[in-house]
Amino acid sequence: MRKAVCAVIIKDGCLLLVKKGNFWILPGGKPEGEETDIECLKREFKQELPDFRPTAGEHLGTFYGPTPRHPKELLRAEVYFAGGEGKITPAAEIKQAKWEKNPEKRRLSNITQKIVLALREERLFY
Repeated sequence: MRKAVCAVIIKDGCLLLVKKGNFWILPGGKPEGEETDIECLKREFKQELPDFRPTAGEHLGTFYGPTPRHPKELLRAEVYFAGGEGKITPAAEIKQAKWEKNPEKRRLSNITQKIVLALREERLFY
């Protein structure tokens, strides 16, 4: 099973999402080598949103689901709350990045849908 590390960043009632391919997801990616989750998040932000400086916080949970690129294979996503500052100017494989008040209106990946639902159920995102 593959692993990814994602960040939940909420600012002014909006969730930070990035668009990869045709789906909107949380920023993050797959660890390389012996990287810790936090090292992975820092590297991924540097690659995907180079003008944004994240500060990782508490572990939110672990979520499982298929990804758009590998629909028959489960992915384990370790999700962290994070903060940060700077512009969300996308780079590399990121098509767009935006603060979204209603992420359910976007075409979310399976795992991102589960995370947003959990945030709503726990009243962590309104």
